[in-house]
Amino acid sequence: MIDTSLSRLPYSKNNVKIEKYVNRFNYCNYPQTNMDTLVQISSKYGHALDAYTGHIVKVDFFGAFDIYVEADEADEAKEADKAKDYFDTVKILQNPMGEKAVFIGKNNTDAIYIHELDEDEGGIGCGIWLSSVVLSAWIAHHKHLFKDKTIMELGCGVGLCGLTTAITTTPKSLQLTDCDTSLFECLKTNIERNSKSMKLIPTIQPYDWNTNDTTQQYDIVLASDCVYHNTTCILLDAIINNLKVDGKLIMANPPDWNRPGFDEFIYALQQYGNVSIERMRLVMNKQYSKSIWMIVFTRLGDE
Repeated sequence: MIDTSLSRLPYSKNNVKIEKYVNRFNYCNYPQTNMDTLVQISSKYGHALDAYTGHIVKVDFFGAFDIYVEADEADEAKEADKAKDYFDTVKILQNPMGEKAVFIGKNNTDAIYIHELDEDEGGIGCGIWLSSVVLSAWIAHHKHLFKDKTIMELGCGVGLCGLTTAITTTPKSLQLTDCDTSLFECLKTNIERNSKSMKLIPTIQPYDWNTNDTTQQYDIVLASDCVYHNTTCILLDAIINNLKVDGKLIMANPPDWNRPGFDEFIYALQQYGNVSIERMRLVMNKQYSKSIWMIVFTRLGDE
């Protein structure tokens, strides 16, 4: 039973108001809490009651990410608003305990909860990268591609893309992999936190691209922000070794001017099959803008 009393909290009339305001909406358990409402409470009173921990916290608006499909190169000279088609919006809220609530879809009220780590705890995979935001939205929009498929994610980090797949699609199996096993406790926590919303529970497996110890091949391999100047060859080997013939790599990554080695990676990938690229534009809070490219690769058989 979760203790939602104020006995552990510094007493104030404001705290009592907040508790009554939360209970009025029957948000008594944080995992099912509508974080939009918590933000409204936080805005009204300056902070809100987190019924999951019994603490008074402030829930912050982290960002609204509007995703667009960029126009062809011939249209890039046009005004920005005319040069792209709206794709989707991903909204992220956060609390001081290191947890984010990710809402995929403009009008979606069901959150995917992601606990993040400090960089010294979890290294490069410690949090949500912008490529994973785009890939997650793409997965939710193309859920039919994942039906009854065996799926592997390379470099899953704290699990946003994998959890999106488990929640919004109906795969046959889903394996999340990373070489950094220090992330796995956090990843397990995130899986457990979202388990009631999942169509299936993903498995977790350590996987080092350098050793390429492959036990099976998959229908779909997922990856986000995995191309760096020194990862091109080992990443390509990991993809080809784990992907069935006619299987698909679905990947989000910044282009070459942000990630040296990206052009080289795409050229090498084309030697093994067909590559299509969709250029996406991520606009955060209608100000900050970043280019993320969606790659769909279909592996062809050996001639």
